[in-house]
Amino acid sequence: MSSPSTSLNLTDVPPVSARELSVAVKLLALHGATLATAHTLPGATLRNVCAAYWSLVARDTARKTATLIRFQNLIAVCASSRLQLLLQNHEREAIAEAVVAAATSRLNTAYGFNPLKMARAVRTSLPATEMPFDARVLAA
Repeated sequence: MSSPSTSLNLTDVPPVSARELSVAVKLLALHGATLATAHTLPGATLRNVCAAYWSLVARDTARKTATLIRFQNLIAVCASSRLQLLLQNHEREAIAEAVVAAATSRLNTAYGFNPLKMARAVRTSLPATEMPFDARVLAA
């Protein structure tokens, strides 16, 4: 009987808890950024956020690594125009839904999150009546 492998396959990142990912997003906010603006931050600031997460969370190394990889890819996908519009129009609700989607969606590190699938996941969880006309046209 062999023991389970503790190595992390970086080509297909395992899902994490939305709560763990939201801790990283809250640390990002403490550093003065949001998901909509995080892609413009200098690398040193993002490294500080990741270091703060690493020291704050008491989980195993593989789980923290998976969470931080998902966090960095969430920042990258939030730079897309579709998600920028959703984040701008729905703020906290869109951020919460983006975190939930990023925690559980398939993530391949070679390609990152698919911006269309991520925008669809966020959009479908928001009330349709609150969506402005521009967002509905962009989302189609």
